[in-house]
Amino acid sequence: GTDVIKNFAYYLEVTPTGTRLSTAQGIVYVIVLIASVFILLLSLYGALKIPWENPRDEYGWTVQVSDLKYVKLFLWFASYLILLWMMFIARNISQSFLYMDFAGGLFSIVFNFMIAFTLPLFLGSLLFGLIYKINDVKIQKALQRGLPVK
Repeated sequence: GTDVIKNFAYYLEVTPTGTRLSTAQGIVYVIVLIASVFILLLSLYGALKIPWENPRDEYGWTVQVSDLKYVKLFLWFASYLILLWMMFIARNISQSFLYMDFAGGLFSIVFNFMIAFTLPLFLGSLLFGLIYKINDVKIQKALQRGLPVK
C-alpha cells in the first residue's frame, strides 16, 4: 500500500460587501469625498458670509427687506445634507476598503442619527423661514407706507 496523505485548503477572502472592490472604485470614492468636502466648504462659506439682518441706516432703522436670509437658511440646510452625504461615503469607504468595524460602526451611527434628524430639521427650517417671511411682509408693507421700522 501506498500511504498518500492529501491535504488541501481553500483560502477565501470574505469582505463586508461580499465583493472585492477595485482600485478604480476606491479612486472614485476618494474623488467624490474630496468634491463633497469642497462643496461643503463653499456652502458653509456662503451660509456664514450672507447677512441675516435687513439693511439698516446709521440710526438703526430698517431701510429695505433683504431676501438673502432665505438663501442663508437654504445654504445651512444644504450644508447639513452635504455632511450627511459625506457620512454615507465615509461609512461605505470604511466598510468596503478599510475593514474597520469600529470606524464603519461609528460612521453608520452618525449617518443614522443624521438621517433621523433630517425631516425634523427640514420642517423646522421651513417653519422658521415662513415665520421670517411673514415678518418681512409686514416690514415691507410698513416701509411702503413710509413708516419707520426698527
